[in-house]
Amino acid sequence: MIGTFKANIPYNNFLLLLYAIVLRLPSFLFPEVILPTDEDATLYKYLLTLLKPAGSSFPLIYPLICLVLLYAQAVWINKIINLQKLFARPNYLTGMGYLLVTAMFTDWYRLSAPMLVSTIFIWVWSKLINLHGEKSPKTTIFNIGFFTSVAAFIYTPGIAFIILIMVGLTIARPFQLTEWLIGLIGLITPYYFFASWLYLTYRWGTMKNIFFSPHLPKMDEPLWTFVGIIAIFFTVVLGIFFIQQNMMRQIVKARKSWQLLYLYFAVAVLVPFINTVTGFDFWILAAAPSSVFIAGAFYYPDKKLFPQIIHWCMVGICIAAFVALLNEKGIVFLP
Repeated sequence: MIGTFKANIPYNNFLLLLYAIVLRLPSFLFPEVILPTDEDATLYKYLLTLLKPAGSSFPLIYPLICLVLLYAQAVWINKIINLQKLFARPNYLTGMGYLLVTAMFTDWYRLSAPMLVSTIFIWVWSKLINLHGEKSPKTTIFNIGFFTSVAAFIYTPGIAFIILIMVGLTIARPFQLTEWLIGLIGLITPYYFFASWLYLTYRWGTMKNIFFSPHLPKMDEPLWTFVGIIAIFFTVVLGIFFIQQNMMRQIVKARKSWQLLYLYFAVAVLVPFINTVTGFDFWILAAAPSSVFIAGAFYYPDKKLFPQIIHWCMVGICIAAFVALLNEKGIVFLP
């Protein structure tokens, strides 16, 4: 499996789709109708309201949307990595790693706000890494700020990705006050239009939906969730080790891209600590940058057996998590 996705073969995108279907097949067995709650952000609540009529009669629409969304994200981030030449040769290991990681936890079977905004943050990161050397970046910087604020209307703590913008601009470009002001205007614009709409429609009281009170993350998860976290942590650390070993062989732009990826990972790990509610769904934001480091752990080792062992251990955790879900549903009974 590693060898297949390590090769730059055009039909690997189709193989990624098959891989995603196989890994996420358990999510179709117990589809959940996702209902909005008071803690949900405005746009996410609106999306769930739109889906409710179709979802009530056809609950499979939720895992189907998750499958399509995660597959699209996997192909997209894999394409970005190949275009930026972050590895010596183009490959599909990042896409494979992303689909594998997002299938390891049953909490990530659900259509959540962080899963949706991951698309926006992958886009933000891709734009930041291309700012280096761009002659007319003002439109791009405005759009980065604008869509980061839009993401906060889907998942409120996502506003923490302002850190990614601020530090990312510092890494990608020399300081220019006008560019920073344009980014700030982009950040403010969605809030301005939303506040204007609330005022004109006499709904000012709903303004609370764009604010949040932080809570420390608390997880009441089964054993296999923590086994999965340990496996991902080990593979990510291993991947970072190999990436750092090969960093100096890369051009300056590629090294800046890696720096921004480290920053993306750090912010994504930080976000659950400023969440509105407790749970494990929100850690999926870290899956995209983690998948690139995991790809490094699969790509660089000279001995092919070692990455294969890691891969099949992670697949085994996916299976164990599914069995634990069956046990929770009372279909199988484990001691």
